[in-house]
Amino acid sequence: MKLFYDCNTATRLMIESEDRELTKREKILLRLHLMTCKLCRNYQKQMKGMAEYLNKHFAEEHL
Repeated sequence: MKLFYDCNTATRLMIESEDRELTKREKILLRLHLMTCKLCRNYQKQMKGMAEYLNKHFAEEHL
């Protein structure tokens, strides 16, 4: 059983969280990783920004 996630696992889970609910364990270990990894925090921020942009753009096109 892993106590910490590496960057590959963390980014995979960030992507998967768009399609499914992460388990409590996954959420906790992902948060722990994000607390210590600036690169993954930046990646998460970029993902959220892209999702917001795409949602806004998609919504405007289909009004």
